[in-house]
Amino acid sequence: MQTDAVCLQEAKQVRSTTRTIAYAAPFEWRSPVIPNSADHLTTAPRVAIIREEGSNGDREMAAAFAMAGFQPYDVTMTDLLAGHTLQQYRFRHRSDTLSFGVCNGCQLMAHLGWVGEYEGTPSVFLAENRCGRFESSFGPVRIEDSTSVWLRDMAGAVLGLWSSHGEGWAAAIRYNPVVSLEFSRFRHRSDTLSFGVCNGCQLMAHLGWVGEYGTRHSSVFLAENRCGRFESSFGPVRIEDSTSVWLRDMAGAVLGLWSSHGEGRFTYRSPDVLNSLRKSRQIAVRYADSEGRPTMQYPWNPNGSEDAVAAICSEDGRHLAMMPHSDRSFLSWQWPDYPRDWNSENCASPWLRMFQNAYSWIQEN
Repeated sequence: MQTDAVCLQEAKQVRSTTRTIAYAAPFEWRSPVIPNSADHLTTAPRVAIIREEGSNGDREMAAAFAMAGFQPYDVTMTDLLAGHTLQQYRFRHRSDTLSFGVCNGCQLMAHLGWVGEYEGTPSVFLAENRCGRFESSFGPVRIEDSTSVWLRDMAGAVLGLWSSHGEGWAAAIRYNPVVSLEFSRFRHRSDTLSFGVCNGCQLMAHLGWVGEYGTRHSSVFLAENRCGRFESSFGPVRIEDSTSVWLRDMAGAVLGLWSSHGEGRFTYRSPDVLNSLRKSRQIAVRYADSEGRPTMQYPWNPNGSEDAVAAICSEDGRHLAMMPHSDRSFLSWQWPDYPRDWNSENCASPWLRMFQNAYSWIQEN
């Protein structure tokens, strides 16, 4: 049996008793923006969709930002390693910038310290989900001439290797002086924002961009799902009253989200870390049951995150790390059970509002 036995019993109970889900969206959201002028290509704010080999979800993310009014740009780690800068995208240490990491991008942001504890030290981590591992890929690596005893006489070899890209992605940033400096500059600019989803959430945790403030060690981690396997499901979450710029004026909403991960369970260095996040209003989203109440019950809580945490933000609210995918849930047809009484003339779901919030914040700052 692939699924943890206790989780399986919880799932049977949920599916035998649930009839409807009490979705609620106590705010307005605009219809998607469809650019129809050449001016849009020169005046709209730019957003860098940063991806690494083996990452995914970049096209969905680009679509969400485009429909909120941004100009999305495809930026690869190869570009950054080659010396390209992020200045034109108003990155982390500039006050007029935003960033959003999805899946592997989430891991990257965590590793870089863009979410979590402040000043670049990782405080948030994404560990293996209770339901199993998620992101892995196979690709070539080159063995360098180093002092390693393990790799003696192997320098110059190019070999295939399976990777878990959240940690590897973060390492590619942290240990490259040029790229590390570029990300650090972006983070510490007061005019920037960032958003990491799934592996991007893991990345932000590893990098320390979300979590406790002012510490030098990572305090938040993403561990294996409680169910013991990869989890792909759609379910409700509740948006909390937090400092997040992305979720401004959305508190109290109960919305559906896709989850797709194997290592999404938020864990902490100590109980004090979670208490600190609560007090500083950094818990942005929680997994919820059919009545919109935070829950630990599987499958409402797909990974067993303590206190039902699904997303956390930096203390100033500019950097957001979210495990489930708002980038795959921002259009009404992406929901398997979209409420019939919501505006049928608007093809966007309420999740587009968070991208519109980012656009508005950029315009204001």
